[in-house]
Amino acid sequence: MTTISGSCLCGRIRYEGDAQPVFMGNCHCIDCRKSSAGGTVTHHFCPNCGSQMYNKSSNMPGVTVIVASTLDNPRVFTPQVSVYTKRALDWDKPVEGSMQFEELPPRGQ
Repeated sequence: MTTISGSCLCGRIRYEGDAQPVFMGNCHCIDCRKSSAGGTVTHHFCPNCGSQMYNKSSNMPGVTVIVASTLDNPRVFTPQVSVYTKRALDWDKPVEGSMQFEELPPRGQ
C-alpha cells in the first residue's frame, strides 16, 4: 500500500498513513454535496481555513472517512462503490465499473 498523505488548504493540518483503506467510495447525497452535517455523520474541519478534513459516522464505528479533496496525490483515490446514484448530477456521474447503489447498499454488502 502506498502511503496516503494530505492536508487542509492552509497546511495547518496534515496527515499521513500507510493503512490499507477499508473501502473507497463516492457519495452523491445532498449532505455530502453541501458538506453539511446530516443524520449520524459528523464532519471535521480545519479551524483555521475551514477545509473539510474527515467524517465519522455512528454507522461505521472505528472508521474515519478522509475527504478525497485533501489528498496530496488524488490519484490514489479510486472509488470502488458509488452510493445515492439516483441523486448524482449530470456532470458528476458514478465511476464506471464501480458497484452502484441508488441509495445506501444493504447491510453486509
